[in-house]
Amino acid sequence: MESFKIDESMLEKIKALGLPEKKENNKYILLHVSGDNIRAPENFNAKVYAGKKGLKLVTNDHETLMDLINGKQKNGNYSRTIFVDDSGVGFPLQGVLIGAYDTKTNQTEVEEVSVEYFQSPKFENQEYLDEGVNVALKLLKKFNADSKDTLIKVCTGFVNIKIKKKLRELGYSVDIAKIGEPLQSKLEKKHKEYIKKTTGYSNYYDPKEVGNISSEFNNVINWINEKPEERLKLAKTGWEYFKNGNKQ
Repeated sequence: MESFKIDESMLEKIKALGLPEKKENNKYILLHVSGDNIRAPENFNAKVYAGKKGLKLVTNDHETLMDLINGKQKNGNYSRTIFVDDSGVGFPLQGVLIGAYDTKTNQTEVEEVSVEYFQSPKFENQEYLDEGVNVALKLLKKFNADSKDTLIKVCTGFVNIKIKKKLRELGYSVDIAKIGEPLQSKLEKKHKEYIKKTTGYSNYYDPKEVGNISSEFNNVINWINEKPEERLKLAKTGWEYFKNGNKQ
């Protein structure tokens, strides 16, 4: 999410867009709009807060918002759509995988943001964000995607934050989106194989899908603590959990 100070005139401009509004039970939220799936993708959102220091805009895609306000329209003639998503952000072992699926070729490619980016000092320096960009560009090269006729839909999660900005700088049209099938299942399957192959741990779980996440998380921690000298090297030890010594 991106945050900006704005004035009353900007608030009125956002209202004037006529995007779908969501009602909030919060007196500090003056406006909450989302995408209409025509001018802005469905997952787009923007909120305006009122506080002691004035108005604050919080949005998941500032560039799309400004394009709407300035009347800039995207080229709608795309011969292909490439979906980009990540997996393993909330799983304690190993790095994160970024996957891309191309509708034109039905091709799926996956690359790794290695675990070192989730360990000190790289994790604290957020170096995984720039590495996420490098990985995304590597994936696009595999598709030989032309920026003129390619729409890229990115799930801008923890690792993917900088990807949309870089791709736009390179001339690509980029929408933020919730990524579903077929990429989601293929990526999670690939991550399970990746964890098994690189660590030997066979019970990978998707934090977004698992029912009892505390139990699953503790199983991983117990596995690490059986051989900490060896297995901590495979963990996301930049997390506060590990730095605080919260081991079982």
